[in-house]
Amino acid sequence: MQMKIDALTAAELYVLAGAAGVNYIFGLPEREQLALIEPDCAAEAKDSLIKKGILTVEGKLTRAAYFLTEMLKRFQESKEYVRFNNVLCAFLPEDEERVLVLTEISKGKEYTFDYLEKREVYLSIISNVSFLRRSPSEKDRAFLTKPMNPDEKAEVREMDLDKKEVLAVETFNLASVPSLTNPGFQTTNLYFTKGEDFICIDPLQDRYEWVSLYMMNNRIYDALHINFRAGRAMI
Repeated sequence: MQMKIDALTAAELYVLAGAAGVNYIFGLPEREQLALIEPDCAAEAKDSLIKKGILTVEGKLTRAAYFLTEMLKRFQESKEYVRFNNVLCAFLPEDEERVLVLTEISKGKEYTFDYLEKREVYLSIISNVSFLRRSPSEKDRAFLTKPMNPDEKAEVREMDLDKKEVLAVETFNLASVPSLTNPGFQTTNLYFTKGEDFICIDPLQDRYEWVSLYMMNNRIYDALHINFRAGRAMI
């Protein structure tokens, strides 16, 4: 049977991950939540995987399915992730060049799952966020970051970000043994524009600042663990 993988549902990903003993996937709705909404989701997901050729007609793993299950296991075993809007990347301690990437295509429903070079992830980000493709201005060369004064901060707070193009960058460093008292460490930065100027908001620390295009790119490289100079050379 020919295999076709355009996108996978959360339930399909859990069926595959379950073959590797994984019961929870970071970034996906919990299995119990899916079952409450659709009690037969696991059986339907298995049938769908068979139709896609990912499982055999007997419901066993194909070679491609085995690879996916192993990658999902490594994805869940990661202790460090970064999310760019709908693109969640898991870092692998043994691979400095590539990341496992879970991309949400339809909120809470459909995903793609890939093993990509960090360069590919970066190029995908700039292809989807138009303000990252701007040419540097003289102002970008004059400073890196600058805190907003109270009046500027108040004005930005009045902006409706639902009507703005926003790049949300979230990093997650999970505790070795997560608990309610020690879940790990998370950062969140929202990048968007006001006219020709670039803005960064840290909602967790209530920090508002002006940033240069150079600094914004530098932070994206840092989030992907790419050396900035090396990153510029590979584009």
